[in-house]
Amino acid sequence: MFAKWQLSELVGDAVIWEGIDFTPQEIQTLLDGIPAGGPKASDQEIALKQANVWRQLFKWVEPDQFV
Repeated sequence: MFAKWQLSELVGDAVIWEGIDFTPQEIQTLLDGIPAGGPKASDQEIALKQANVWRQLFKWVEPDQFV
């Protein structure tokens, strides 16, 4: 549950490792479905894909399907 609450931080940390500089506000705005004005579209796409990976992991872990 804690990881779900921290999704924007998890995504932000992951994209930093990719060399993409987002502010926490830009990440949260992007995850809320509003395109961030500053970062490149390709960088935004990477951040959204990272969020989707985390969401899929949450789906596997919740019903004990993660093996």
